[in-house]
Amino acid sequence: FFSMGDSQTCGITTQRKTSGSVQTHLLSKLPRDNSLQIMVAGHNNAKKSFRRPGCCVIFSMFVLLLILDTTEVLRSTFVALQNNNDPYDPASTTATATESKPTIQEQFCNIGIFNNYTKQVDVNPECHPNSQKLLYMKGILTTKKITFFLIYYNDHHHLAHQLQSWKNFSQDALQEIQFLIVDDGSAPGYTAKELLQANYNYAESIDIVIYYIEQDLLWNIGGARNLGFWMANTEWIFMSDADIYIPRETMDYVVRLTNQDVENFPGNAKNPATQYNFNVFVKFQRYTGTILKPHPAAMLLTKSSYWYVGGCDEDFVGSYGYTDPHFRYKVEVDPILHLINVYPHMDKHKIPPLVTLADHVDCPPMIQCLPSFEGYKASRDVKRNQKMFSQKVAKGEWSNKVFRYTWHHEVWKWSNL
Repeated sequence: FFSMGDSQTCGITTQRKTSGSVQTHLLSKLPRDNSLQIMVAGHNNAKKSFRRPGCCVIFSMFVLLLILDTTEVLRSTFVALQNNNDPYDPASTTATATESKPTIQEQFCNIGIFNNYTKQVDVNPECHPNSQKLLYMKGILTTKKITFFLIYYNDHHHLAHQLQSWKNFSQDALQEIQFLIVDDGSAPGYTAKELLQANYNYAESIDIVIYYIEQDLLWNIGGARNLGFWMANTEWIFMSDADIYIPRETMDYVVRLTNQDVENFPGNAKNPATQYNFNVFVKFQRYTGTILKPHPAAMLLTKSSYWYVGGCDEDFVGSYGYTDPHFRYKVEVDPILHLINVYPHMDKHKIPPLVTLADHVDCPPMIQCLPSFEGYKASRDVKRNQKMFSQKVAKGEWSNKVFRYTWHHEVWKWSNL
């Protein structure tokens, strides 16, 4: 970051990687007339001028000695800048420009604070002028019993196949389900709302609501899940992935699970009925195209159970991995909730598995898809989150700062008003 300059000037520059690009800041510049101007990076009006005797070379040598004397301070500063002051990010690991999200934004201050004693989310008034308005935004009222929840991000082809499968659900199931989509900051032209509007006549009969996260955060899976479970207005919530196809018979089975008429799970018949709501059904059987393998993300649970353990820890946002393991771990160690693996019961009752769709699928018949999103491929390096998970398990400490972004309700049809 030190430059001797040319015959006209000499100076010191620093470079810091920001959102996949490199920004260069000129900290000092010495004209040949010996008048030195110092510009503080980021403050265009903070300019001072003064004169010093001697030539550019002498000044450069002096600054070089000063830099050598403060090497450790500068090293620490630049590591902190590169790692965003993240104690879980290995100092030796820095993302390249091709791995970073070109539009990546920093996490917002947390709109909510989970209170571990009351098991409620309280507003953080110091975060944003509209914190209270956002946190207590009313979800779309419904008489349905189940929310079918998924996260969407620039993935209209998979959402188109979701619409097709939803239309194929039995009428008994559709009478019980409201579909909730959290659009996790999709780019204009590729949003969930735009796909639904392009297929208004096809999708109008389906009870779908959308919430849009206004910041484009890297790997914001836990944050988006928190929003979905916060805005849902039903007792039970079935969470799936956008690339998972749910057969008709399997959705009927999910509905029966909420009605407590499948086997003798905890809370069925022998136990108080309220205890059944403490069940968290995970690891639904799925077909990957070659083998049967339980799905790590699909789960069925009540809204109160999700928030009983504080939802997802949004410290994991920004890197890939450990969203599902850390939430299941919190449920598993909780003395009240019951973690139930569903796949053996599905096999026993011959319930069709979930089906993983291919990464690149064509638009299904009768549905108009949007142009393909030509974006980036985010890094799936799990080292940061793996280290964080181990440390949080060892300490038994989980973040209570939730909703580190702003959001709004997307109106795509009049019945959603």
